[in-house]
Amino acid sequence: MSAPPPDAHPDTSHLGPIATDDSLRARVVRAAAAALTEARGALTTAAADPHEATHAVRKALRKLRALVDLVGRALPKRDRVDIARGLGDARRALGPARDQHVARTVVDGVAAQHELGAAATALHASAAPDQVAPEALVAELERAVAEAATHVDALTAALPDTLRPRKLARGLARTYRRARNARKRAKQSDRAVHRWRRRTKELGYQLAILDAVPDAAAWREALATLDDQLSPVVDHLMTKDYVRLYGGGADDTAALLGAVHDRLLAGKDAARKASRGLFKLKPRKLRDQVTSALAADAAVADPAQHDPGDADD
Repeated sequence: MSAPPPDAHPDTSHLGPIATDDSLRARVVRAAAAALTEARGALTTAAADPHEATHAVRKALRKLRALVDLVGRALPKRDRVDIARGLGDARRALGPARDQHVARTVVDGVAAQHELGAAATALHASAAPDQVAPEALVAELERAVAEAATHVDALTAALPDTLRPRKLARGLARTYRRARNARKRAKQSDRAVHRWRRRTKELGYQLAILDAVPDAAAWREALATLDDQLSPVVDHLMTKDYVRLYGGGADDTAALLGAVHDRLLAGKDAARKASRGLFKLKPRKLRDQVTSALAADAAVADPAQHDPGDADD
């Protein structure tokens, strides 16, 4: 069994007795509480740096969504759908401001390297009317964090007293399958790159809970490396959309778009090649392996609650 990575379970001593409970349920509750704490902490910095706060809140919402997907089969369907939809809506509401901020930064970098400063200036001027004002962004962040708190409460209330290993294994395998499929489609589809990166991040968050999975720490590290590779790819994909939307038909704009597109393709191809081994395993086989590992870990921790069906379902 792999030892848990040092940051897998945040300090939750302030929560009282739950801090001594290392059950799967307690780990999920702690992770949800930690993500909410991150979102609230980011909100305190929103007035000074709303864009960085937006990034941090969206990351916390992604962690919460990953938890919902992990335990989804253990939740009542209505609760699962409502929580997932609420978290997704909160995150999407913050998307336009974040995307435009990233795109402006990428455009400025590309323009400086290709002597396209005039094209970048014209592009930003065209996009300016659609920029989200800082005070409006702070208000949206406040709504998103309040929404997150509501759904963390709902998730905690909906969780059963005991989480069965096979249900969590299916949640992890589903995320893995979605990441694997998106990686395949990313060769031909720019849009699939977005899905690939989202599922990659979520898979890493889920593995922080399931450290009994063989080589979980090494797997998380490899996924983090892949996320680092995909991050600029996704940034350039958003920038490509930004240039197309606001650039008009000027020659300099076409040159700017071409430079962004070339970087996108190079990064995408490199990430796909480097990640081939990460997604080689069939999802069903992964599910079975994870089920067995979690069931064995549960049996060691508490033989009285072990369900023999978990290992061979």
